[in-house]
Amino acid sequence: MSRSSPPETLRHRLTGVAILVFCALTTACSKPQGPAPEHIYTVRGQVVAVPDPARPKSTLQIRHEPIPEYVNNKGEKVGMGSMTMPFPGAPGLDLSGIAPGDAVEFTWEVRWASPPFARVSKVTKLPPGTTLNFGSR
Repeated sequence: MSRSSPPETLRHRLTGVAILVFCALTTACSKPQGPAPEHIYTVRGQVVAVPDPARPKSTLQIRHEPIPEYVNNKGEKVGMGSMTMPFPGAPGLDLSGIAPGDAVEFTWEVRWASPPFARVSKVTKLPPGTTLNFGSR
């Protein structure tokens, strides 16, 4: 930076440096917290139940379409047939506007290594009348 830079340019550069330093010191601009999933599946299905705040152990339940690319805990691509499953939600999962009977597309994250987890990180409501295929894998 030269000494002949106008004060406004210097101010913009210092602001940019301050933002970069802030991002480096916080998780707001860096990778997500916690271990990464090993497998991420985009799946469609129909919501059977949503968690009930009055029942802490209740879960998101979705009847999902087959998942042909599903990989088991041995690393083998085995696929998964259609079924109704309980899905834990990732921290901060927004289910507002989602109700039983809704057709949805959701992101399912799976990690077999320690610490293992399987969780839904995103749910998007599909248009009314969306046809789902609950056939074989």
